Amino acid sequence: MRIGKLYLKFFLSFMVIFIVTEILIFMLFRHVVAENLFERTARLIDTNKFVVTALIQEKLQAHPTQPVAQNAALHELIRELGLRYKARLWITASNGTTLMRSFDGPSPAVIPTNLENIHGFYHAKPLRGRRGLYLNAPLRLPGGETGMLHVLLDSPGHRIAEFPFAGGLTAIGLIIALMLLPIYRFISQPLRELRRHAAQVGDVA
Repeated sequence: MRIGKLYLKFFLSFMVIFIVTEILIFMLFRHVVAENLFERTARLIDTNKFVVTALIQEKLQAHPTQPVAQNAALHELIRELGLRYKARLWITASNGTTLMRSFDGPSPAVIPTNLENIHGFYHAKPLRGRRGLYLNAPLRLPGGETGMLHVLLDSPGHRIAEFPFAGGLTAIGLIIALMLLPIYRFISQPLRELRRHAAQVGDVA
């Protein structure tokens, strides 16, 4: 067998084994690390949702007779929360009318047909190329009316952690592929010597 064909077979065999190994490692990462990370993230989201709702409800209770749109302290709070969380917050009445928002412009469309339930959380359809995480919570508005707090965070989602990991595996594969050449030379050199000696023996015979 020619040395070139031997190297090609060696290279292809190694790469097949390596690719299968990378796929198994990536699947293990998704099952163990990514799922555990998502569970922790979900708990953190729930905790922050509770805290934000409590802060807004406190501002509403501090002015029980003042219309929501005229509550300056509440408006300052949701503006600050929107900046800190890099999110859009708005409050609606029971009939869906927007009473206050943390941003300029119309409220985002978060009707049920525009939402997708992923692992118990609602995600709005891609916003500027990203999937937006949508949360809501009921509020007690002045006059006893039940309103709703809406929060929309522009986020690429939990899969963002998978892309650097997959990229790292790919880079490792390329580096190992480049390292195969000196390994091949190390292995093929004795084979060349063996072929040379075999040829000399044949000539003598």
